[in-house]
Amino acid sequence: MIVPARILDRSVPTVGFRHDEGEQMGIEDIANQAKDLAGQHADKVGEVIDQAAEKAKAVAPDQADGMVDQAAQAAKDAISGQ
Repeated sequence: MIVPARILDRSVPTVGFRHDEGEQMGIEDIANQAKDLAGQHADKVGEVIDQAAEKAKAVAPDQADGMVDQAAQAAKDAISGQ
């Protein structure tokens, strides 16, 4: 198996790997890490959610616009902890 050099370099943080213990993280650990990072950067994540919603509305039928907006708002609320 070929392992990218980045994974072998302990100075570069990688998602899904515990450097201190040398063992892989479980899916819950990865999800919690993602939630923490998203919470720390909620403003940027909110911008990306808005961009994704606009792209979804561009390809979806006009009747779906309201649902896309609701889903985007729910995602932003979840990130901000509301």
